[in-house]
Amino acid sequence: HVADINKKALVFHDAPLEEVLLTVCTVYNVKVSVADVTLLKTPVTATFTNEPIDNVLASLSFMTNSKWEKTGAQQYIVK
Repeated sequence: HVADINKKALVFHDAPLEEVLLTVCTVYNVKVSVADVTLLKTPVTATFTNEPIDNVLASLSFMTNSKWEKTGAQQYIVK
């Protein structure tokens, strides 16, 4: 899913949110918890390039009809 690690270029086509979050966590060096595990199967189609982590999570939340919140330094929760 990583097109260019230096530009944080990520491409997802019908990828489960679980895969998307694993990739995002690795690339952005953050930890994201998911309160509602049923969200993890939600398919995501998106492309991100040089986006701040807040924008990425906001977009993912919009696509999955969920909310996100920063819980600490480099830590977030999706619910």
